[in-house]
Amino acid sequence: MTVTTPRTAHSYAYESLRARILSGELPPGTALIQANLARDLGVSMTPVREALRNLATEGLVTMSTHRGATVTQLDLEDAKEIYRIRLQLEPSAASMAVLEADSRLLDEADKLIDRMADTSGAEWIALNQEFHGLLLSPARSPRLLSILRSLQEAATLYVGVAMAHRRAPSPETEHRAILDAYRRRDPTAAAAAVADHILSSLKSLEPEDEAKAKS
Repeated sequence: MTVTTPRTAHSYAYESLRARILSGELPPGTALIQANLARDLGVSMTPVREALRNLATEGLVTMSTHRGATVTQLDLEDAKEIYRIRLQLEPSAASMAVLEADSRLLDEADKLIDRMADTSGAEWIALNQEFHGLLLSPARSPRLLSILRSLQEAATLYVGVAMAHRRAPSPETEHRAILDAYRRRDPTAAAAAVADHILSSLKSLEPEDEAKAKS
């Protein structure tokens, strides 16, 4: 028998606001008035305040003494820097994780790819983050994983932009290439597949003429 833990008002507020930000329903620069959000969500202001703090930690919300909370403005140079740092670190983590990942974890990753194929928007972004975090989790380097989690959270706001300007191959194709390398227990192939995937996202954040010049 599976026991389902009911969502708290805080988790409900957090998940709802996060989904609205990532879907673009609350676009960058939107003022997040706590009283209005609490009324809209049907909760008190306390869970909304806590949710905004969580979202600020992830970089999705900016807290200011004078302006209050706003949806973080997009900064493509910041996004590129995040992806460049991930490009330096994440393939190394994948090469460590690939030899430690068991079949159960890989099957779970496979299911996440299938679920991503049937969804979009904020739900896809959440599943994508779960997929990458899952595959890196066996790496025996807690500090590196902590850094990568922070970088992946910081990149969340830009995933939608990257997807909108994405060129071939598709994320699903690249995800399956990463998973295939894991199933073959090939550290070199896993690192290369992860690097290719991050490079695709980085290129999608650049103007098309600039991306062509670098290719």
